[in-house]
Amino acid sequence: MPVFILLTLLAIGSRLIPHPPNWTAVGALAVFGAYSLDKKWMKYLLPLIAMIISDAIVGFHSGVYVIYGCMVLSVLLGEQYFSRKPLKYVSVAGVTLNASLLFFVVTNFMVWLQSGMYEKSLAGLILCYQMALPFFQNQILGDMFYSSILYFGFVYISKRKTAII
Repeated sequence: MPVFILLTLLAIGSRLIPHPPNWTAVGALAVFGAYSLDKKWMKYLLPLIAMIISDAIVGFHSGVYVIYGCMVLSVLLGEQYFSRKPLKYVSVAGVTLNASLLFFVVTNFMVWLQSGMYEKSLAGLILCYQMALPFFQNQILGDMFYSSILYFGFVYISKRKTAII
């Protein structure tokens, strides 16, 4: 089975199995796919396919377009970074952390702006971000966990291919 199918299934499965909120492999697929996938269309499409398929099962909501946009931005972030730097665990962790932060800032800003749960003031915006911190913690941990699996799996497979040749 091609690697891109396995990566997409991992991302979909991580959203369907019981997990802490925001602890999925989709962000890691977006960031690491930017490095590891050869075809540009695949880099952008696979995280979106994973989201659409899993959202079709768990349910769509009004914020999907913002979330999907963040996935595209995460791929772009990874693409820009990895085009200038060699692959190292520190670089993968750094891009992953930046993508998690981007997702947190953008999605929670949209929650504040659109939900009506928070006062439309600076205090309301700050409260929105404060209330989202547990989700952000889960997202960082989940993104780092899955990025580590993808990175070390990639390194292991690369070394095995070199040893075989």
